[in-house]
Amino acid sequence: MAKIGFVIPGDPDQKTGGYIYNANILYQWKSSGIECELVTIPYTSKEISGHDREIILRKLTDERFDILLIDGLGGAWMADELQLVRDDKKLVYLEHLPLKEHWETEKKAINLCDRAVATSKYSKNKIIGNGIEIPVEVVEPGDSTGSFPSKKNYSTHPSRFLFIGSLSPRKDPASILEALTSIQAGSWSLDICGSWQDHSKYARDFLDRCKQFPGIRVHKDLDSRDLFRLIAESDLLLVPSREETYGMAVAESLSLGLPVVANDIPAFKTIYGNRLLYYSSQDDLRNILSGLTSDATSYSDLVGNLIHHPFKPDSWDRVAKRLYDIVTR
Repeated sequence: MAKIGFVIPGDPDQKTGGYIYNANILYQWKSSGIECELVTIPYTSKEISGHDREIILRKLTDERFDILLIDGLGGAWMADELQLVRDDKKLVYLEHLPLKEHWETEKKAINLCDRAVATSKYSKNKIIGNGIEIPVEVVEPGDSTGSFPSKKNYSTHPSRFLFIGSLSPRKDPASILEALTSIQAGSWSLDICGSWQDHSKYARDFLDRCKQFPGIRVHKDLDSRDLFRLIAESDLLLVPSREETYGMAVAESLSLGLPVVANDIPAFKTIYGNRLLYYSSQDDLRNILSGLTSDATSYSDLVGNLIHHPFKPDSWDRVAKRLYDIVTR
């Protein structure tokens, strides 16, 4: 059996979509007896320095590994290093989010691999036909909710809102606060669940603004069970992201029966179709929330649409098996 080195940059325990995907794959592989090992490399968002390059090369040339699965979160900068090892090892590139501002660099790295795997249909569509010369297949995330019970009871007028994600400009949670100012204070609550760096100015400023609203509760790095419990207790997931490739929080919420109001971005239309209620501007979000909270029929229709068009991802063990078959093919 070939041994796989799963090459991941930075801290592998981060609570963001790509790292959560990686952690689940590694857990499933190890649990099923597959020979694999986490290979952590320095994280960089620019050209690799001399010291980091030495570390990366030492790990990539480790003779224990026949196959290297290169996570795209760090692989975009590793074309020179991959060039040096491609004759000795099978290379598979795992693409989460194509780096549009550094695409030429990432494209070079991808094309040095034997094949690529995109973690969403949207990511595949973004890179196919854009200079990629190797086969690209899709293995989307699995269902993390497991046997957790789906939501059964729905209120007539939604008042408990939920945001899940990092406190960052790309996730844009500040736009939710702007929209909620149009709804009578005291008639709503908002649970904010996610992760952030304490040194992030955006996060600090956002959390300071949250203190102005008595109905906001902030939860940092909840474990899965507590997060799923909160999803089941909420009335709406609000997703203002400016860019996504899959949206694991959306998948988990839909899987547990929670309706979703989301920014109208291409990835969501590609993956979730009409299961979500989309908005196209700040005013549009404000009007949608005002309408849903004041008109029982609007919310009932949103719930009914989700009930008639359920979304349930495949199990993580099946997802991991599919990825393994592609990596070792």
